[in-house]
Amino acid sequence: MYIPASFKIEELQELHDVVRAAPLANLVISNDAGLVATPLPLLMDAAPFTQRIWAF
Repeated sequence: MYIPASFKIEELQELHDVVRAAPLANLVISNDAGLVATPLPLLMDAAPFTQRIWAF
């Protein structure tokens, strides 16, 4: 996926801070009615060696 340079996050800690500050993503799909966006709450485990983000 193309990410413009002004939105690109290189540092892992900065990415963790962004997810903690706004733990919500949008899943966007296209169907016969057009685009549909569904909000997905995020849960992050930033423990060393197990860094995961869950959406549910």
